[in-house]
Amino acid sequence: NSHRRRINPFWYPRSTTINTLKDSVLQLSTSMTVLQRQLSGATAGPRIALPDKWNGVDGRPDGLLATLDMIFECYSSHYETSRAKVALLTSLLSGHAQEWAAALYNGKSPICNDYFLFSEELRKTFVPASGERAPDSQLLHLRQGSFSVCHYASEFRTLSAKLSWGDDALRALFIEGLADHIRDEMTGKEAPQTLDAAVDLALRIDQRILTRPPPAQRWSRPPSTHMPSPPPWTTAAGGTRPPLERGPLRILRLFRTSPSPVPSPSGKRRSQVGVGGALPGTSTHIVSSRFSLRVTFQLGHKRVELEALLDSGAADNFIDQGLASQLGISLEAVTRFIPVTSVDGHPLQPYPVQSQTQPVLMSIGLHSEHIHFLVISAPSSPLILGYPWLQLHDPHVLWSENRILDWGPACRQRCLLPRTSTCSRESPAPPPADIESIPASYRDLAEVFSKQRASTLPPHRPYDVAIDLLPGAVLPRGRLFSLSPAENRAMEDYIAEALQQGFIRPSTSPAAAGFFFIKKKEGGLRPCIDYRGLNKATVKNRHRLPLLSTPLDSLSRLAYRPGSKNTKADALSRQFSSSVPDPDPDPIIPAERIVAPLRWPLEDSIRRALPGEPAPPETPPGRLYVPSCC
Repeated sequence: NSHRRRINPFWYPRSTTINTLKDSVLQLSTSMTVLQRQLSGATAGPRIALPDKWNGVDGRPDGLLATLDMIFECYSSHYETSRAKVALLTSLLSGHAQEWAAALYNGKSPICNDYFLFSEELRKTFVPASGERAPDSQLLHLRQGSFSVCHYASEFRTLSAKLSWGDDALRALFIEGLADHIRDEMTGKEAPQTLDAAVDLALRIDQRILTRPPPAQRWSRPPSTHMPSPPPWTTAAGGTRPPLERGPLRILRLFRTSPSPVPSPSGKRRSQVGVGGALPGTSTHIVSSRFSLRVTFQLGHKRVELEALLDSGAADNFIDQGLASQLGISLEAVTRFIPVTSVDGHPLQPYPVQSQTQPVLMSIGLHSEHIHFLVISAPSSPLILGYPWLQLHDPHVLWSENRILDWGPACRQRCLLPRTSTCSRESPAPPPADIESIPASYRDLAEVFSKQRASTLPPHRPYDVAIDLLPGAVLPRGRLFSLSPAENRAMEDYIAEALQQGFIRPSTSPAAAGFFFIKKKEGGLRPCIDYRGLNKATVKNRHRLPLLSTPLDSLSRLAYRPGSKNTKADALSRQFSSSVPDPDPDPIIPAERIVAPLRWPLEDSIRRALPGEPAPPETPPGRLYVPSCC
């Protein structure tokens, strides 16, 4: 205790000093941490996300290079050398562009040491100067069309930012490219003096038109007074349709991604009408909204099946120029160049349309016609049947199942004529069968293998067999059965083909035959008709027919008989008999000889059997006896 008393006076003052020093150190460390955070925040700069990689094919590298310039400006301490900038740009390349940069780096190119030269070489390599129109040309041809003013203004400002034009010129171009209904609304207001004022005024007008409820008369189609309707002209199929001289054509069919599309802001229509086709940049994934119709082109001796788009918004019938060239369809010049534009006013290539196809024989089932197509560039919809085609044929379309149920009244006399063929003497000779596919031993019977002859009925002759019904017989009636979709298609195809060949024809008789199917080995269905019920009600026309072996056996035993009256061997009508039979008559045709039923050279056989044979003893002297065949 005495020891502690001696130390305490010295210990307590020193402990107080130590605690004070600890507090000071803690305060200094806290201040240092705060200062470090403030310093790091001041030097780090804003956080900028890296742009997407560019493959050198899609689009242009302008956005990529502009974002990198911002990064280099904000993080100048990290990218002080051109080598570091080139390395970051190379890491954001892919595909062909990355392979190009790797080749320069591996080849120790001096361009890799200068960021400005590297970026310029990238533009020259993957963005040639002639790849697209210049910004000034794009700005001069830019139009609002059916898009909103906001969309048009953004496109206009993007292009104008690449130019150094004055504000007055840009303001005049912007107002000139606005839609007609926007310009009409701007007429009664004070003219804007700057581009920004013009954009602001157009945006307010467009927003007011979209928000107010349109009157009912705005949606009705106003009668055209500025374009007189020209007289109709006759097509190759015999119908009438409007001529080609109807002004510009416009794309009307759009693929929308929104389930509730916004209607047009104004009921006014321009003088342009439309054709079907997808717009550049629009979504085309809604395939169910497309009505595709299977058609057949008869091009000489070749038949080609295609898918045609049925588009009621198309102002004419169109074919893709690539498809027309692939099929070898002959083209002819139109009477007047026809400009074809999309619904937003963008021209479609070739612009204007300068050619059309010559009349092409097109078939849809039993429906056949000769038709013209305007030639455009539309690889997404290579074949389009437009509104004039629908107006001409007036088909009954079942839109829910994408098929045509019936055709218009005019088509029954013009396009649906029965095409039955007969084998009359006036008919042209059928094309020869494929000789190479027929065995050599049967090539003399090549006409038996003709598919065209097999698909026709024989001509009427005086000995046509009549099929009579039993008096008072009860004829079988038809029954209704449910069919699967595959069976229904097979039955429709069979009936259509039989009607076309003339094997059957429409009838109002209550009698009917059963129709059923047998599965083929390859997976299809073979239609079969049960005529047993009808055959029971017919008069049987039975006749005795001799066996083929009976006349051949009699002919083989035909013998030579001498005499003044029986001097000819009548092998076809009778056999000779004599009261005094010849002891050993020589047969004219040996028994072992086989006589073919199709070719019967009896006369040649007799002449070959008798050469040099002496005359019989019964022959009168001085008389030459030479048997001959009738």
